[in-house]
Amino acid sequence: MSNLLPRLSLLLPALLLAAPASADLTPYSARYDVKISILSGRLNAELRRTDDGFKATHLIKPTGLAGALTGGGEILAESEFRPTTDGLEPLRYRGNDEISKEKLRVD
Repeated sequence: MSNLLPRLSLLLPALLLAAPASADLTPYSARYDVKISILSGRLNAELRRTDDGFKATHLIKPTGLAGALTGGGEILAESEFRPTTDGLEPLRYRGNDEISKEKLRVD
């Protein structure tokens, strides 16, 4: 899981650029069980409307032995964007990886 934040930081903006106009975006919330190498966790993914547009959030929390080994840290990736006549405009990205040795943070 330690290299997941850089991957998410590349994936979220790419998804936004490929996204359809805001009228086609549907808010959602989903949970996934994930396994990266030998570590297991739960991914909570959400897209919701905001006053300015939308906010996409992805939160990974280790479960089981992985949670004990990582000290209960988590990986968070959030992206805020708004619709424009040309598509979607990114407003803000924030990432925080409390699991990796490097404790990566992106604002």
